[in-house]
Amino acid sequence: MAMKISLAPVSYHWSAKRLFDFYNRVTTLPIDRVYLGESICSKRRELKLDDWLGIALKLKEAGKEVVLSNLALIEARSEVALMKKICQQGYSIEANDWSAVEIATQLGTPFYAGPSLNIYHGKTLALLYHQNLKGWTLPVELSGDDLSALLAHFNELVNSQDRPLDCEVFSYGFAPLAYSARCFSAHADNVAKDDCRQRCIQDEEGILLHSQEREALFRINGIQTQSAACYNLLPYWQNIQKKGANYLRISPTAADISPLIIQLNQSIQHNEIYATPSNEPPLDYCNGYWFNIPGFQQTSY
Repeated sequence: MAMKISLAPVSYHWSAKRLFDFYNRVTTLPIDRVYLGESICSKRRELKLDDWLGIALKLKEAGKEVVLSNLALIEARSEVALMKKICQQGYSIEANDWSAVEIATQLGTPFYAGPSLNIYHGKTLALLYHQNLKGWTLPVELSGDDLSALLAHFNELVNSQDRPLDCEVFSYGFAPLAYSARCFSAHADNVAKDDCRQRCIQDEEGILLHSQEREALFRINGIQTQSAACYNLLPYWQNIQKKGANYLRISPTAADISPLIIQLNQSIQHNEIYATPSNEPPLDYCNGYWFNIPGFQQTSY
C-alpha cells in the first residue's frame, strides 16, 4: 500500500482561535487523514462538538478523510454520553479508550484504534478487525521488528485482502507515553484537579520535567506524560513502509509543522529519503523505540 500522512489530534490545550487557525492551515497541506477532537481532558472546552463538526466539514471539503477522536481516559457518565453522540455523527471514530471500542461496536460505527489502546498481539488485532476496525496505530514503545511480527501474526489469522487494515506509526511529535487519573499540570501548580481552572492552557507544549542532573526526561500535559524530546522517524519512512505500515502519524507541536509535512509529502511522491527542511522547527529529537533501544535515545541505522 502507498504511504500516506495522518495528523493526530492536538494534544495540548490551545485557545479556540489557535485551533481554528491551525486547522485552516491544515486544509491546504498534503495530509490524507485528520483526527479531530479532545483526547486528553473533558474540561478543555474551548471548542464544542458543533465546532469540531464545522472544522470536520471544511477538511472533508478539502479532500481529507476526517476521523473524530475521543478521550484516552473516560471516567464519567457525561463522557460516555458524549462518546455515544460522537459515534452518531456520520464519521469514523478513533477509539482511545476501550469503552469507546464497545460503544462504537454497539452502534455499528467504524473505528480506528488509537495508540493508547496498547495493541501488542495479533489476536487482539484480529478480534478488533471483526468488530469493524478500519486501522490502528502501533504503540509508540514497540519497534519496527515488533510491527513486522505482529502484522505477520495478524495475517495468519485474518484474510484482509478484501478489506485492508491500515497501520499507522507515530512518526513525529512528542511521544505519548502514559496516562493517569491524576492531572499532573494541576498538581504542578498545587491545585486540585477538580479546581484546576484549566491552568494547562498556559502551556502550549506541556511542562518539561528534568532529572536531578538537569537532563530533560519527560513533559507533562494534563493527565498525559510525553517524551521530552520530539520523536522523529521521518528520515526512515521507507523502512516504516517495508515493515508493513502505510501511514505516517504526525502529532501537532507548538511550532509550525507545515514545512516538514510538505517536505515529507515530496519525499514520498518521489520515493526519496526525507531531507530535513531548513525551516523545520529546531527541536531535540529521539527515535530509540523504533530501533528497539531506550526510547529517549537518538540513533540511525
